[in-house]
Amino acid sequence: MRRRMWNAGREFAQFQDQLNHLFGAMATGKRPTEETKDYGRADWRPATDVFETADAVSIMLDVPGIRRDQLEVNIVEDRLIISGERTAPEKTEGQRRGERRYGRFARSFQLPTEIDREQIAADYKDGVLALRLPKRTTAQLAQRIEVNVG
Repeated sequence: MRRRMWNAGREFAQFQDQLNHLFGAMATGKRPTEETKDYGRADWRPATDVFETADAVSIMLDVPGIRRDQLEVNIVEDRLIISGERTAPEKTEGQRRGERRYGRFARSFQLPTEIDREQIAADYKDGVLALRLPKRTTAQLAQRIEVNVG
């Protein structure tokens, strides 16, 4: 039997994520898709850092103890969704303290429109998933169209 301690911080973070997801859907008029529905059912949230420079957005997630094949990185419409699962150890007999989180996790990020989706790179090393999302140049973002008004 899996025992899970109540954690006010985790519960509040999940509630906040669900509200953000709900209000984001209301603002865009988009309903949650099958890919994004699991986002609200996450058991925990990994610590994340997001950096933005003139040429890229970088996202780093702390996900120690998770194998590469347990990580999923998807883009659904204008959202980057990173999810996975950390399985609990078989033996917990004699455990005196349990602070690590187990089960499914998910993080979702609104993508800026200037991200070049074809050039996204991911690296997983020492329990840190690092994503680099390069920005497109302004020439790629907009095309100039001449309209003759006669």
